Amino acid sequence: MVVDGVDRGLTLAIVVQDLIVTERKRPMNKTWNVRCGLTLGLMVIAGQATALIASPQESVIAGGIDSIDEALLGPTAPGGGRPDALPASEATSTRWQDRFAFTFGVDWTNAYFWRGFRQEDEGFIAQPWATLSFAAIKTDDLTLNINAGTWHSFHDNRTAAAVADDFYQTWYEADYSLGASVTAGKWTVGATYNWFGSPSGAFTRVEELAVAASLDDSQWLGAWALKPSVQVSFDTADGTGDGRDRGVYLQVGIVPGFDLPVQQDWTIRVDVPVVAGFSLSDYYQDATGDDEFFGFVQAGPKLSMPLPLPEGWGTWTFSGSASWLYASDHPAAFNGGENNQWIFMAGVSVAF
Repeated sequence: MVVDGVDRGLTLAIVVQDLIVTERKRPMNKTWNVRCGLTLGLMVIAGQATALIASPQESVIAGGIDSIDEALLGPTAPGGGRPDALPASEATSTRWQDRFAFTFGVDWTNAYFWRGFRQEDEGFIAQPWATLSFAAIKTDDLTLNINAGTWHSFHDNRTAAAVADDFYQTWYEADYSLGASVTAGKWTVGATYNWFGSPSGAFTRVEELAVAASLDDSQWLGAWALKPSVQVSFDTADGTGDGRDRGVYLQVGIVPGFDLPVQQDWTIRVDVPVVAGFSLSDYYQDATGDDEFFGFVQAGPKLSMPLPLPEGWGTWTFSGSASWLYASDHPAAFNGGENNQWIFMAGVSVAF
């Protein structure tokens, strides 16, 4: 998320971030904070999973290429660090445990951008997440999923931290989501409510209601399938992406890709997600309040491959991506004048 700049302007928000980073404590303390941050991140995931299993639901706010959030479309939506293909129709299951899908993981990246706005591009950045989905209705023709999830970002640079506690200074962001999605044939539509917060006090809490739709066009295009998707998000709280007026955000994306056989029983998935963000109303404003329609575009290859673990340990996947982001003038002003950024990410996920 972004530093709240309603009263200070976009440039001042970046200056404040730099001042706080300059004042962080000695290196030994910083290393200890990173380790604690990762430990707490995993503890948060475990606690969230336990609570959600007791009261089933699923989803996540994707880092990296911000394609249609898994919170909207379920555990196989094209989100960062998760599988990119939508699920095929399955026969009705009579076992309740077969209706649950639980996935968790952690990603590491050199830079964290959210919808074109820079959050951090220096130091160590780790982003643990977890999702849970419950198929309330599951037939040959239709599936209704109840989705919930959590996503976190830990920065050893203590990005714009406004609290005194050493540990919480590294915990830049904590997100939660709750929603539902319906899959009928090749279409999936969903709605979710997202809460984006900062335990370090770096930004004002942002809330939004988002709706999305995705199409699996592989039946018609085969290997040339694009898997298009669209999302519209409505700000509902005082905190906003650019620190100004509440806005309406539009996102469109495609995820073309193919399977690359390596050995007889080992295949690497290669995808090339492309996503673009736009302002339908007051989402990409400058310091004077002027709105800009085009926000950003991001594209690049992503490789995913299974890890050979024993049966019963879940499905482990390693993923890596390299993407190029171009931000228009208004978000670039927020980013200190930078329009371009290469973003590299690596992650491990486990699905049950």
